Amino acid sequence: MNYDEVKNKLVEKGVKLSSAKVYVSKFKRIILGIGFNEHFTINEVMKHFISFQVNNSLIILDFVNKPETTINEKDNLLKGFLKCLEAYDIDTTVYLEKFQPLMTDLKYDKEFQEASEKEEENKLSKADLIKLREEWKGKLTDKFTKFDLYYVLLSLYTYMQPLRSQDYVNSFLSIIERKDLLECKQNHISLETKKLYLFDYKTVSCYGTRIIDLPNELIQILKEFKEKSSSQYVICSPKGNKLEANSFNRLFHEATKGKQFSCNMARKCFVSEGIEKPIAERKADARVMAHSMSTAAARYSKLSKSFHADDDDLDALIDQMRVLNKLRDDLNKKIMSKLSTVV
Repeated sequence: MNYDEVKNKLVEKGVKLSSAKVYVSKFKRIILGIGFNEHFTINEVMKHFISFQVNNSLIILDFVNKPETTINEKDNLLKGFLKCLEAYDIDTTVYLEKFQPLMTDLKYDKEFQEASEKEEENKLSKADLIKLREEWKGKLTDKFTKFDLYYVLLSLYTYMQPLRSQDYVNSFLSIIERKDLLECKQNHISLETKKLYLFDYKTVSCYGTRIIDLPNELIQILKEFKEKSSSQYVICSPKGNKLEANSFNRLFHEATKGKQFSCNMARKCFVSEGIEKPIAERKADARVMAHSMSTAAARYSKLSKSFHADDDDLDALIDQMRVLNKLRDDLNKKIMSKLSTVV
């Protein structure tokens, strides 16, 4: 079965290549899971999905809604399947109608879900990351080694709010402000202006171009990194070449000494630790991290024990109520301030 054909169809429809690969992987998992094999052609599979939509939708729901499948994976499987059908201009009305009850449940289940056991095992606080950062700093030599990569990676995630991997993997590192990078809207850091310019990132359709001021400490680290690595990238491979996206989290695992830690985990840990910050600070963090405050509260804060309490733990529930009351008071103050300006 030629899955590249499906991927190419998605790209032709305007889907980014990286997203198209993910959608196809979910689509493949479904069609193999419900009984198709590699001897079928894509066209045969698509014709089947056109002809028997009600029956197929029920079979797919049975496959997707297995207890061992995580909430996020269920949601992603259904979305991937629908995206691939849409790439072939197949009317998905019947599938959407049958999938909607589960998709609605998943939407609510994803909100405020507690951290998994794996996430609890692998979480690291900012203090933990700083400690690791300083350990790698102590191992630096005159030569460019992986220790430099670990040090600069953890510096990026401790001297400022944690960004997504895409924000760094696709970014150039320039000593001076380069007009060509600005004109072609290429992600980059200018060591001269001490700013990170982001034009291509996950939520660009919501937030547009982002220009982020970088702290002096981080700028100095990046200057030294560029001098040693002779690389044109903010983060690079051991040979100074562009770091592939799938290698970014592997580097994180190495830098955190075997922890299954990632940039996504770094974002969750950061927001969870800062859940009791004043609303102005949380708003500033959300702006730099390019997500809404509701996303921060519902998804990224899942590692906060005071925000996601065990129903059987009275002390945890009381602590959770304290935090929620504080957040409510912050919001009330903000609302009253807005109302006073309207009046």
